[in-house]
Amino acid sequence: MKIVQVIADWFYTNDGEGWDSYEVGKNDVIKIIENKPRGEGDKWYYDIHYTNGRMERLFNPNSVSYEE
Repeated sequence: MKIVQVIADWFYTNDGEGWDSYEVGKNDVIKIIENKPRGEGDKWYYDIHYTNGRMERLFNPNSVSYEE
């Protein structure tokens, strides 16, 4: 299955709740790769790849959306 969106970094403001959304096809995101733990002490993480070659690694997703 292909990842299409990750919602992460929940925070609270005076106006209510907020979070960051990373979605393929929006805000220069070209792909999101899920990395499963490979041993004791390892964590799940998600690599967000951008059109400019930049990559961001997320360790604290709140939700992940997949499609076939």
